[in-house]
Amino acid sequence: MNLDFGDISQPGNLLGLVSMYIAWLAFVVAGILFVVQGFRVHFCWGLANLFIWPCVIAFAILYPRESKKPLIVFGFGLTLLLCLFYFFRH
Repeated sequence: MNLDFGDISQPGNLLGLVSMYIAWLAFVVAGILFVVQGFRVHFCWGLANLFIWPCVIAFAILYPRESKKPLIVFGFGLTLLLCLFYFFRH
């Protein structure tokens, strides 16, 4: 799974590279938001979201109201990344 942006002096290729970094940033922000929301619910949920990544799925199912914003940010990043894979495939 390798995205080839080619020569980044082309405007479209540079846009793809910047979009990839924005998607990566969205995933990082969503992870931080999940940890923060976990600590707001309970100390143990915060630690679980921080150290055990499958607990994020359980947290999102059990506390949908608290995980609404992190899921929206994660969905934005995932949508952007899937669009990049579609437009910049070989």
